[in-house]
Amino acid sequence: MTKNRFYNYFKFIFILALIVSCSLPAFAGKLNITYERLVTDEYGNEIGYNTYQINSIKDLPIGSPWRTYLETKLPNGSTIYEYVKSVSGQLGQTLNVHLSDSDSTCCSYKNPNDNSYNLDLYNCVHSYSKENKTFVFLHEFGHVVMLNTYPEYYSFSINYGEDGQHYLDEILPDYNTAWIEGWANAFGAVNNGGLCYGYNLNDKDALKGFLGNKTFDEMTRNEVFVGKVLYELMANIDGGVSAAYAEFYKSSPHFSLYDFCKGYVSSYPQNKVALAKILVENSFGKISLNDLLLYVNGGSRTVSKELYAYLESVGMVNTTSNSNNNNNTSTNNTTTSKPSIWSRIVSFFKNLFGRKTNTVVSEPTTNNKVNTSVANLPASNNSVSNVSLSCFMESDGTNRAIAPIMNDSNKATAVEMNTMTLKEAQEEYLKYYAEYTELVSSQNPDMQKVNKVRSKYTEAYKKYIELKNKK
Repeated sequence: MTKNRFYNYFKFIFILALIVSCSLPAFAGKLNITYERLVTDEYGNEIGYNTYQINSIKDLPIGSPWRTYLETKLPNGSTIYEYVKSVSGQLGQTLNVHLSDSDSTCCSYKNPNDNSYNLDLYNCVHSYSKENKTFVFLHEFGHVVMLNTYPEYYSFSINYGEDGQHYLDEILPDYNTAWIEGWANAFGAVNNGGLCYGYNLNDKDALKGFLGNKTFDEMTRNEVFVGKVLYELMANIDGGVSAAYAEFYKSSPHFSLYDFCKGYVSSYPQNKVALAKILVENSFGKISLNDLLLYVNGGSRTVSKELYAYLESVGMVNTTSNSNNNNNTSTNNTTTSKPSIWSRIVSFFKNLFGRKTNTVVSEPTTNNKVNTSVANLPASNNSVSNVSLSCFMESDGTNRAIAPIMNDSNKATAVEMNTMTLKEAQEEYLKYYAEYTELVSSQNPDMQKVNKVRSKYTEAYKKYIELKNKK
């Protein structure tokens, strides 16, 4: 080998190694589990909390509901504890799992001091059904995956609105918050048999009850809509999970569903029609042609013949007036990704999903032949909606991603608000939230009743916080 060839070879290897090393944080993940145990006096009165380091489930007190929780099995066959222990080593930073007997909302966030990941689980998870027990953990771990996959500088910037909570049927203040929560919903559902709290995302009409009368713009600010689009993209499109994850890393960070779709179709143009179908069906036909072209075609009105045929089949283009536009040439383009980088990414996500899951995870195809036969759509006189041009609105900067409060118990108290104890207030708001969740998860919810119960929940929650702050 000549000196010049050796130099070029060495330069190539060095640059490739640099790309790989910068692509993902080095696997330096450690697992740190702590348990914040409630301490009571001999009469059962709360007197404080003690925090313990947990190195195995056996370190938890015998009979502790946290033992039962950590031993809950995920659909892939592993327990929550086994899953956390296994995948934490694949993360780029330490994962701090905090179990607490106190009453608060489960959340995930990045520690600003050392960039470690915090996943906080609170007492409320004990009253979930089995499916929701697994989902609330997977949802929160989905937030951790986002923090680990996005650049190191990334931190959540979330706006839940005035009440500081988010609801399954809520139209959130901005697209960024809907994206963050929607991604966590999709991650949880893919690992939970398609279940997202009370919704089965395999049901094509799962969202119709509360989104059927919304605009497409409003839908893209709803976390379950965003989650369902991503779930179907991973579950029903060629390349599935691995393609979505490769793009999740490649064009990160994202600040809206549109932001992700734009990168996804750039990397996988052969999936444009499939993505278009998902968007049309899940928006119940509310998405406009302009918005659809922005999401799947970069806004261009020159489309492949396959995409044109789909648009024609759903009545989004007029066959008669556009018949003269279909006389363009055909070519085949080949796009090649770098398997040396993607194989590492895919390996990482394979470990996240576990080997026993039914979801097929494979490395993205490196040679995608794309039929670029084109057809020109007529010029549009319609303005483009803001959702496609403005990815996200100003946020309040909250750096913690919280889970919707869930409770499946039917505890009931008939105590008046003004005479409630703290415990009674907690039970009251959990009761109303359980009723709210059951209503909104039904196939055809009575929205008048939903709003009434939600109002009661909000009132009860405020009372609970008021009493809690007085202690």
